[in-house]
Amino acid sequence: MKSQTPKLITTIVATVASGIPIWTVSARDFSMTDPQFLGILALIGVSVTVVAALLSSLQPKDTIGAVTAGFGLAIILRFFGDMFFGTAQHASLGLDLVIALAVGAASAWLGTLVIRIKKENR
Repeated sequence: MKSQTPKLITTIVATVASGIPIWTVSARDFSMTDPQFLGILALIGVSVTVVAALLSSLQPKDTIGAVTAGFGLAIILRFFGDMFFGTAQHASLGLDLVIALAVGAASAWLGTLVIRIKKENR
């Protein structure tokens, strides 16, 4: 049985990295449909994936899963934080979660593709 530590570390790093822009936006200005915000999240996802692929020996499918889970956790933590510690009401948790998972999976896939191309060119 393989160690789950690299997957866990990748998930935590992806959660924190994607959570920084998600958690620092006020509840009034938070919108997962803003193209500029989605571009920033995608860039973060690609960066986390490339760093995780370079520093660990995870398979591409494991890296994609860990980064996608990190993006989902960041959104869930945002909504729980707003629910328990803020006064904001969110009606779009499902949509925002689907968008975050899609952006996380797509950016992680793109990151693994970049790593695969770099390894083939060596």
